[in-house]
Amino acid sequence: MAERILIAAADDDDLKAIKINLELEGYEVFLARNGDEALEHARRVRPDLILLDVVMPGPDGFDVGRGLKADARTSDCPVIFLTAEGATRDEAVRLIAGADDYVVKPFDPANLLTRVRRVLDGAAPGANLPKLGRRARVLTVSDGVAAGDRDDRSGSTLVERLRSTGYDVDEQRVTADGVEAVATTLREVTTGFAGLVVTTGGTGFGPRDLTPEATRTVVEREAPGLAEAMRTVSNEPGRPYGMLQRGVCGTIGAALVCNLPGSASGALECLDVILPAVPHALELLAGEHPH
Repeated sequence: MAERILIAAADDDDLKAIKINLELEGYEVFLARNGDEALEHARRVRPDLILLDVVMPGPDGFDVGRGLKADARTSDCPVIFLTAEGATRDEAVRLIAGADDYVVKPFDPANLLTRVRRVLDGAAPGANLPKLGRRARVLTVSDGVAAGDRDDRSGSTLVERLRSTGYDVDEQRVTADGVEAVATTLREVTTGFAGLVVTTGGTGFGPRDLTPEATRTVVEREAPGLAEAMRTVSNEPGRPYGMLQRGVCGTIGAALVCNLPGSASGALECLDVILPAVPHALELLAGEHPH
């Protein structure tokens, strides 16, 4: 049975071009021209994938995406956002936070088809990460864990998720809180390393929560979009905790360092939202796609 794809876009030229390319690959294609139609068709058709334009009449793509996730009939359906060149930084953050992938218009047909196939095949964020950069390290920042008084639930949870999405986690470490201790450990785990380094803990308002300060002493360039994406996904009605996260993200050589919250659930939520963007970031750091 052919896989079903719903395209939701206001521009007829976009709809026709995408439809033709997908049908040539054997997909069954359904069309929606506004946000209300997109929600209605998604609930009726139950597509395997939705290509969702950000700008549409009625509910925009972001609103439609939230509606899909809130409905049990469509909550598991993967989404690829379609967005125009020149998206603002806020739009980019929302794209990363709300979709399995996104494509910039005008799109290259081959690139679009590759992304469609990857999302349909991949399921988990980061499952299609190329071998280059498929390495990760996890650093837990906690006085209690370092002293042996607490279990490292967050660190173990992150290692499990990273391995399940195709990363080779070759090091898991623990350090006490404090600028000097964290900065020293970060330098050790990133020296000569190309890949993702995630820290968990020390990003709040406690007197010993100094992971962001330590990270800023060692990173060469910050990546604020990733940090903003994590804060965005953690803000929900009745749970506005994302705005309290002080974590930063940045690069050290070919390593990408991201500060995650200390709770296992919060760390996992933030990891999942940045994973789709990590492969391209690591490729750029490795010089694979020079501009």
